[in-house]
Amino acid sequence: TIAHEAVPDVLVILDVSGSMTEPTIRTIIDEVVAMSYEANATLAIVSNDCFWWEPGTYDVQGVLSKAQYGGTHYETLAPLFKDRDWGTVVTIADYDSSVSSQRYLKSNCNSKIGTVLDISLVNQPSFLAECVAQFADKLQPLLVGQSYYVTK
Repeated sequence: TIAHEAVPDVLVILDVSGSMTEPTIRTIIDEVVAMSYEANATLAIVSNDCFWWEPGTYDVQGVLSKAQYGGTHYETLAPLFKDRDWGTVVTIADYDSSVSSQRYLKSNCNSKIGTVLDISLVNQPSFLAECVAQFADKLQPLLVGQSYYVTK
């Protein structure tokens, strides 16, 4: 017989809150969905609520139809981190939410994560990655955005 080693689950989380802005999400959504498909990943979006799709069950229009562009409530991710482990979690976000969300996840979730890969659209690693990394063996920033202001 041939026995294959189980492939750890992959999760991609995209922050679709108001601070990320609808134009920003519309600009990156094709790449996020394509990356998620390539990684055979569960895809989650988070704003006022969290919505998620198992691998292969989502498309750009379906994801955009659930985007709320409102509040940032990372505590709504809790169902994804209760009794389910992840090999890799990719976070795509800016830096906002509340410390209470981070504490809520810590006290209500028991997930184990191998690596959190962070794509931050601002000048520092994302708060979403900080919230999720409390369950991880390793946090690795992949991209930290650069912004600057030009005055005339």
